[in-house]
Amino acid sequence: MERHHPEAKCEECTLYGSPYAPGYGPDSASIVVIGEAPGYREAKEGKPFVGPSGRLLDTVLVGYQIRRDEVYVDNVCACRPADNRTPTRPEMEACWPRARSEIEKRTPETIIALGNTAAQTVLSTREGITATRVGPPKQSPQFPGVRIIPTFHPAACLYAADTFPNLVTDIGKAVNPIHVSWEKPTITIIEDVYKANMAVKQLQESHDEMTIDIEVGIDSERHFGHPEQYKMLCIGISYKPGFVVVFGENVCANRGFEWRFANLLRDKKWICHNGKFDIAGLLGYCKVLGHLHFDTMLASYVLDERPGTHGLKYLAQELLGAPPYADEISKYVTAKESYAIIPRPVLYEYNAYDAHCTMMLYEHYKKEMDEEQRKLHDFLVTSSLPLMLTEKEGIGIDLEYSDQLVDQYLGVLAPLEEELSEWVVNPRSPKQVGEALHEMGFRVSSTDEEHLKNIIARSEPGGDAWRFCTLMLRHRREQKLYGTYVKGIRKRIYRNRIHSTFLLHGTTTGRLASRNPNLFNIPRESAIRKQFVPDDGNTFVQADYRTIELRAMAVEGRDTFLASIFKEGRDIHDEFSLLFYGPDFTKDQRVRTKAFVYGSAYGREPFSIAQEYGISTREAEANQQIMFDMMPGIVKWREDIRNTILNEGDDLVTRFGRHRRFWLITNDNAKDVVKEGLAFVPQSTAADIQQHAFNKLRMEHGLATRVSVYDSILVECPSDDAPDVADLMVRVMEETATELMGDEVPFPVDIKYGRSWGDV
Repeated sequence: MERHHPEAKCEECTLYGSPYAPGYGPDSASIVVIGEAPGYREAKEGKPFVGPSGRLLDTVLVGYQIRRDEVYVDNVCACRPADNRTPTRPEMEACWPRARSEIEKRTPETIIALGNTAAQTVLSTREGITATRVGPPKQSPQFPGVRIIPTFHPAACLYAADTFPNLVTDIGKAVNPIHVSWEKPTITIIEDVYKANMAVKQLQESHDEMTIDIEVGIDSERHFGHPEQYKMLCIGISYKPGFVVVFGENVCANRGFEWRFANLLRDKKWICHNGKFDIAGLLGYCKVLGHLHFDTMLASYVLDERPGTHGLKYLAQELLGAPPYADEISKYVTAKESYAIIPRPVLYEYNAYDAHCTMMLYEHYKKEMDEEQRKLHDFLVTSSLPLMLTEKEGIGIDLEYSDQLVDQYLGVLAPLEEELSEWVVNPRSPKQVGEALHEMGFRVSSTDEEHLKNIIARSEPGGDAWRFCTLMLRHRREQKLYGTYVKGIRKRIYRNRIHSTFLLHGTTTGRLASRNPNLFNIPRESAIRKQFVPDDGNTFVQADYRTIELRAMAVEGRDTFLASIFKEGRDIHDEFSLLFYGPDFTKDQRVRTKAFVYGSAYGREPFSIAQEYGISTREAEANQQIMFDMMPGIVKWREDIRNTILNEGDDLVTRFGRHRRFWLITNDNAKDVVKEGLAFVPQSTAADIQQHAFNKLRMEHGLATRVSVYDSILVECPSDDAPDVADLMVRVMEETATELMGDEVPFPVDIKYGRSWGDV
């Protein structure tokens, strides 16, 4: 066997004989780009980064005035794995000496490592690229003195366009270092009560705006807690940029200090990162509700609506050049352990850095945000308080009914697992499921729902593969419901209540998200909802906006046909069912029409509709044409959105100032991007109408809100008061919609009552 390269261990590599695409570029290069392995186009031409991902890389490089012929490009593995799979560790170990020697010859100043494989190999780490890429360039013992910039692979950006801004930012680090000069703050740690009281007095007499951050101990077995359960470990306050005071655990435990601190909390404007958590914790600590003035997490979200990019540590490293200061506490705790076990000097410094970075981010965002963005930020901050109070109060759980659900689901899962034992011992093991499918002749890269459904579609009904995959899908569905919403909820009960967390920054549309547990993913018709109950003597009242997204669409599209239907109180789905199927349309046909109307408005194509409902594509096309002929305003509105996205390249912006930025549009994703754009405006608008109404019901009228999900608000009240509460909810929600959207289209509200959430 002849080696491709003197340093390559080709005789040890299973890829030998596969298409080979070695690195290329100048003999001396200040910048080296290293990826994973050749793709199809690269293997065909024998050169790395010449396919679609290479062209995207070139575009970014040119944006920074970096010419490709000045850069050396290579891959960890120079041979292409079959089916474009990730190279195995032995394959990488066999080829990496080749790539490393070629990199060393170029004596680079910077290495840009694209994707997990390249970054992990260059940096000798197992950390994923999402975490590794954050912050300033890294160092590697393999390349002393060379700046290592890990980032997403361009190929990943082509199918996950929201990662593209990170690629652009990261490559910019090769030529433009982070502009903020990081300096360690001056930290004063106070563990003496007398000194702490004097410090509180000085703070009371000084700055009006200050940042605050708390560290608390919670139940390490439950991994979550109610603010009443928090043990206050320390409180960090940055009273001006660069200066932080930390009140230690013994100080926080002193009742006299608690009283003095409560006065400080009441009188100042507080800046937090995820203030909903800190303000709730401080309310539990000293029974005073602090005034949340600014939230740097929400400011980050306003400026960049992508989920997952708003954590304090991420922003501190990325925007401020802060060191990875959380690494120190990770030596003592994992995600499942309480901060109470961290040595206090370590914890106090960590707390000080949190408060300091929050202050620095506040200074940054004040300059970055324009008037419109600040207005949206302030609305989100205003929304934090009613949501925090809703979280704190929680929603009741019927434990006896929960016990029945346990028996019910175990009774369903046990026979399913008995049937599946013909093929697998443990149906929860992806490895065993994959091996079973392999024995049936199906080699799959994943055993997820999509792959199982594809196998069902390709299999003979009733055959082994068909039976196995059908049973697996049912088992996973039931196991998910049981594990998350029965067993999982029982682990999170505190005083017979569940306290979910509602996220204002969890979606690109502005819809609320929910976690621990996610109340929004419980099927509406599911028996699981019946375990959520009001207290004895109380009733749930649920108010739902009727077809709120279509009504928002009618307003934004200025569609006179839709507006007339809604003004006259006619049912839009009945109207179109009549047009599609005649006066004798069935209930099933109306359900189909409802999905058809929403799907078509949001860009769903006739073929997809035909496939789902078992009708001809011609019938779907005809019905869609009937619908669009009746709604010229919506047709124009859709075209305007399409033009804004594809031709003008502008953000979509709602009347409430929310932006949807489409960072990368290609021939492959353009259709999906337009669909997302068509859904964004009505969904986002509906979410903001809902949130405005929720805030009023909670803060102005004092209703005991329990859940706010998409188009409905759930309130608990004494049963005798339910009719009056229902009237109030209808009035406030309808008036709020009119105030925000005008009176051309009504936004009616439907009311339901129930002794459980499942009854409404």
